[in-house]
Amino acid sequence: QIERCLSLARRYGFSVENCRVFADEALSASGKDEAKRVEFQRLLAAWDANELDVILTDEWSRLTREGVEHALMVRRLEENRRVRLITGNGLDTSLPNWQLVAGLFGMVGQQSTRDTQYRVGRGMLGKLQRGYMIAAPAFGYDLIQDYDSSGRSVGARWVINETQAVIVCEIFARRENGQSMHQIARWLNESHIPTSRKARKNSGGLWRPSRIRTLLMNTIYKGVFEWHGSLNYKHKATKLGVDVDIQSFPRPELR
Repeated sequence: QIERCLSLARRYGFSVENCRVFADEALSASGKDEAKRVEFQRLLAAWDANELDVILTDEWSRLTREGVEHALMVRRLEENRRVRLITGNGLDTSLPNWQLVAGLFGMVGQQSTRDTQYRVGRGMLGKLQRGYMIAAPAFGYDLIQDYDSSGRSVGARWVINETQAVIVCEIFARRENGQSMHQIARWLNESHIPTSRKARKNSGGLWRPSRIRTLLMNTIYKGVFEWHGSLNYKHKATKLGVDVDIQSFPRPELR
């Protein structure tokens, strides 16, 4: 994308000797990543400080894919005509009716995000229907990749981690015997048992009562994986006002 922007600059006869590059790698321009886009925030700060003359971007969707941010970007461009925006797919704010072109690009970008979300969800559901798993393994399990004859990954499976499985069974036993989730968390922390292999700290982080509650409610320990059954997904669905369609997939080997 950076090379295409430089090529765009040469096409318009701009000098790139003093150009500045703002690049947020591996982040989309959708609303969920907005706070993480440090370079985009630097771009806006430089814009507000009148340090920019021309902004070149590969596509409008590199700036934003979200409706509210799209409107704010258009207003920003209208209120500061000194800054010219040019995109590699044909938008130039120095031309008449550029707002119409930006609006069309904005609609396309937003729909592309929705289409991607739909395709990703459909693909994940297909993995589950074929017997594979779609998430990082819960505590007590390891992940194994399956490959076809050409070495291409076809899916991931969970297998029981026998060492952690003993701890999982102990957690359930302690809860059944009346211990609170605070007591169970204290026991795990005092025993220096890491919470997961991917924790930020080498120790695995701390066990907290909320984590114990999540573990106890996870149906995978009964040999069932629930699609859309996580507390996080249910919380998001409640905020959006949509019904939760939970689908259960038997995984008896993981009980």
